[in-house]
Amino acid sequence: VRVLVGGASFLPMEMTSSSPAIGAPGGRTRLDLTLAVDADGNGLPDLWEKAVAAQLGLRWEAGLIRPEDAYPGAGLTYREVYLAGTYSVDPKEGFMLEILGVAEAQPRLTFTAVRGRTYVVQTAEAIGTWTEVPFVLSESAASASPVRSYHATETRRVEIRAVLPAESTSQARFFRLLVD
Repeated sequence: VRVLVGGASFLPMEMTSSSPAIGAPGGRTRLDLTLAVDADGNGLPDLWEKAVAAQLGLRWEAGLIRPEDAYPGAGLTYREVYLAGTYSVDPKEGFMLEILGVAEAQPRLTFTAVRGRTYVVQTAEAIGTWTEVPFVLSESAASASPVRSYHATETRRVEIRAVLPAESTSQARFFRLLVD
């Protein structure tokens, strides 16, 4: 999403909406955007680039941070870190899904959730055949119903229990985390 105002390009630093209503036929969806200038047009807001440069101990200047370059210690590019919203956390706790173990046939997973982002967990018995897997937040009551997504209202470490399909026969299982 880009917003043009008087010929200047602005990018959303933050976007909030009623996600279930987005794209509803014949409906309207309100999007509240916090905009920032992207003077060099590289897809990264200048204020975000300056904040990242300061965090990394660099003196910011236009062109210093390029979206396709690797973000130090994160295993992601600057663009991927911006989209995931993880630049303000320790790179070791960035956009990563960690398997903690298995309890009662439910894999325990953890990740750093960033406020305003929505997370979905997928699983596969073989790479390439991904399906969404319902999960329960570990801090929820044992009787809590599984959910298909988690919308973060704060930036914090989240632990979940994945609810695998009963018909699963494979001992090997892959997981991945999607962020929106």
